[in-house]
Amino acid sequence: MRSHERVIILLFVLYLLLPHLGQGFGLDESIKINENRRLVVFPSIPRKFGELSAYSGKIDNYINDHFPLRSILIVAKNRVYYKLFGEFTSDQVLAGKDGSVFLSSHHKGRKYSLFKRACTRENTRKEAFDTIQNEMRSKVEELSRYGADVGFVIVPSKSVVYPELLPDYVPGLLASKCRSGSFSAPRYLADLLKDKSPELSSKYMYLLDDMLGLKKELKVFHGHMFHWYGISPMKMAMEIMKTRFSIQNFTPPGSALELKDSDLGHFFPGVRISQPIDVPQIDEVYSSICRGGECIDGLDQIYERAGDVTSVKNLNIKSGKSLLLISDSFGKNIAEYFSLGFSQVFHVSTNHLKEDEKGKFLKGVINLTHPTSVLFLYHDGGFLRLGSI
Repeated sequence: MRSHERVIILLFVLYLLLPHLGQGFGLDESIKINENRRLVVFPSIPRKFGELSAYSGKIDNYINDHFPLRSILIVAKNRVYYKLFGEFTSDQVLAGKDGSVFLSSHHKGRKYSLFKRACTRENTRKEAFDTIQNEMRSKVEELSRYGADVGFVIVPSKSVVYPELLPDYVPGLLASKCRSGSFSAPRYLADLLKDKSPELSSKYMYLLDDMLGLKKELKVFHGHMFHWYGISPMKMAMEIMKTRFSIQNFTPPGSALELKDSDLGHFFPGVRISQPIDVPQIDEVYSSICRGGECIDGLDQIYERAGDVTSVKNLNIKSGKSLLLISDSFGKNIAEYFSLGFSQVFHVSTNHLKEDEKGKFLKGVINLTHPTSVLFLYHDGGFLRLGSI
């Protein structure tokens, strides 16, 4: 064998061994990525002969998720793709105009589903509106027995507040409905309640008009974020307290710029998108704050996976009024601002509430917190959950 042939063979062998050498020297472990999925765990050894046929497939799936240098390759792919094309490898996030980022879907393979939910009502059956009204009415009646005032709020997504930033390839009819803001399910429910259930209409707020008005003054949504953050949710908290709970006087705190990474970064590991955000210094206002499932004693008995929980006290508010905020992920960044008007604020996200926990959850959390007011707050992507908890 000639020397150059030996070199070629040696290089080929090194190429095959490179992932294993990289893992052996810890190169892959030096890059920790937070993916938007759970990696496959190593399958248990089959105990029955009939399980053997499926075992090889499970091993393949495990290897696909744990092959050496996987993290490095994922990061490199994301960075190159974003640098060359200005796009992301996941179809769940879209690169919009002026450096903006849009969440297109909560689930893989359902591109634009969040835009359709925010801007149209094509995926909402007529019967669903009757169900929502009945559930809202039931919640008002149930909570009135505890002496609690009730409110329902829907937060519009960025796609309907900033439709001009959507990428040009979003289908024309869908984009036009986002620009109009008149065709969404939350808007339709608002009109429906005015006509058929005026007693519920006064308890319901769809914040689109408020946020479009606020858009003239400041960034309602920051371009790289999915959730609202900073001054915008504080302003909306004050508007909700004025309109729904007749709390009028506030002393908002000053603010300071903070550099914040995109809250969608788990969809594109390795690509860092950051922007400065003007953040109210709300910690100057409240007396104490607690974050985590343990902040409400006994909550773990009715809600096993409670994690997105906040408890805030403001001893400077002498009214004795307390608020229980029940929400999806949009509640986290607004909860503490309600301490501008309430002496005690409890916030619980229901994102991880199991189906068999729903029946006892509301009554249980009311008995744990004893609020004078209850607010259900969901973004338009979670519209059908309004009042269903």
